Amino acid sequence: MSTALQHTSELEPITASLDCMIAIVFPRSTSKSFPLALRLAQGLLRLEKGTIGGKTYYLACIANVKKDALIAKALLEYTAGWKGTRVFVSGNECPSAFKVIRVLDCYSQAMHCKDPKAHCYVIDDHPVIRAMKSMAALNMDGDTFESLRKQPQYLYPCRLIAIYNNVLQEGHPSSIPDQIQATAVRHSCHWCPLFEPHRIKAVRT
Repeated sequence: MSTALQHTSELEPITASLDCMIAIVFPRSTSKSFPLALRLAQGLLRLEKGTIGGKTYYLACIANVKKDALIAKALLEYTAGWKGTRVFVSGNECPSAFKVIRVLDCYSQAMHCKDPKAHCYVIDDHPVIRAMKSMAALNMDGDTFESLRKQPQYLYPCRLIAIYNNVLQEGHPSSIPDQIQATAVRHSCHWCPLFEPHRIKAVRT
């Protein structure tokens, strides 16, 4: 079922992004892929045609459902390289459309799983294992190695940020969940509907 194309004099992607998971703005293009991109956008929550700075653009709003995530991923794969394509989340512009594609792909994979947590949640390597992988353990004295051995492993509620496990600081003025949320913001995946930073926890010491 196609979404009716709404005509608007001036598009407001920042405002629109406050009422949906993400909002994608893409231009009218001479690309051979434009008709298909427009057809994809018509399958989303809302589609508007209007202007930004006097030029014709389309604004597609994506709902928090698996179908829209899959369509949005396909839409961005066609349009991310076009000049003028922009993505907005919660009133802010995302710095990279390709990072948004990565999150949409991860989210859609999770939604195909019987238990999304089986996809999303990751237990990181123990700090000793990480040190050995980086060869840093070769230069450690006994006290440093023992201190490292006592550090915990964490269950991360997001596989996209689990690789940044060295950012957690026990003595930081912000809580561990808040540090995780800040890490997700820096890497543009904080908006994933399945991301629950409060679920991080130490699982082994």
